[in-house]
Amino acid sequence: MVSVPELFRITAEEWLALPAEKALQRIGSINPERVRSIAEQLEEIIADQSIEKLREMEARLENDPNDYNKTSSYAELQALEVQAERRKTAIALARQLREREKLLKALEAQPLPIVYGAAALASIGSTLVMHPVDTFKTLQITAANAAEAEARAYAGAGVEPPAKPPAEMPKLQELYVGLLPNLVKEAPSSALYLGIYELVRSGLMAPGAPFETTPLLAYLVAGAAGEFVGSVIRSPAEATKCRVQSGLASSPAEAFGQVLERPGQLLTAWSSSLWRDVPMGAVQIAVFELAKAYCITNPDFSANVNTLPAEAAFGALGGLVGAVLTAPADVVTTRIITASEEQGDSEDDEAAVGGALEVALSILRESGPSGFFVGVGSRALYWAPAIGIFLSLYCSLRQMATVYLA
Repeated sequence: MVSVPELFRITAEEWLALPAEKALQRIGSINPERVRSIAEQLEEIIADQSIEKLREMEARLENDPNDYNKTSSYAELQALEVQAERRKTAIALARQLREREKLLKALEAQPLPIVYGAAALASIGSTLVMHPVDTFKTLQITAANAAEAEARAYAGAGVEPPAKPPAEMPKLQELYVGLLPNLVKEAPSSALYLGIYELVRSGLMAPGAPFETTPLLAYLVAGAAGEFVGSVIRSPAEATKCRVQSGLASSPAEAFGQVLERPGQLLTAWSSSLWRDVPMGAVQIAVFELAKAYCITNPDFSANVNTLPAEAAFGALGGLVGAVLTAPADVVTTRIITASEEQGDSEDDEAAVGGALEVALSILRESGPSGFFVGVGSRALYWAPAIGIFLSLYCSLRQMATVYLA
């Protein structure tokens, strides 16, 4: 991804006044238009004759050492030394900007298969690492749903439910159940998400575009648009994954068959997932960009924000914030997807439209507000590192492609 979180623009003179670490931070995050603008300003600075004048002044002082004691000569020498140092800094900065411009041109020239392929591979890597946490979250939600149904049954019979031993942690191999549909869910949709995000953001932030001076809005709108398109592919695969994870199907093929047999439930789950995925897509990428921008503009933060660990940290923060904010919609969506066959028999087109609201009201009645945050810890634990791994891998793969696939 070409990250451009330049919320506060500065002039070339202000660039030159920055410590070397802060200048390097900014160079790694500005867009092509700003690269050219700063480079043009630096060319004017580099074009001055301060170094030549300094050499002439030094030669003159060597011939007449007494001239050094004159106030005017000393002041002139000091001014020339400052200008010469400024020019040297400008030359070094210009070299770094040329490298940045070269990288940006290479990234812009990459064909779409490389862009989408990098996103898909990054998603596969992230999913392979984090899938067990996702399975555990799904099991938590379905267990809470089953416990509520059992409690209602015992309450209707007027008897106390029997005490149950604490649930045991599933084995690692059991937590990898549903991996294949999860890969199918994440890889294509993530490729679409970032591809659409890059396209929409570039259009919104182009010179003269609606959000040229309001990058935060551009990040939010572009992220939401990318996630909306990706959700069309994600929804059927997610329904398949959740039914395998929760034990409602013994294989991905069986689960997919169940999904196809229940289109109303799939439509309900998709409409519910939009309330989760679209805000998640907008928030996670906006937090990623804003966190990077904050570090760049913070004078006390000097670490390189363009490294792989830094990209992963910013992505993890975005994933954490997005996961917590969208946890209620995730609970509703998971409950719809993992509804029992008996519940599914009564569905119709009307339920497909109003089902998400009905499920949400049911959760509120049975468990109160806390019911919307069942599994929120597992969801945050999944998405924080998952988004961090995903975005950092994506950035790295695209930059590697400029070297090895040029």
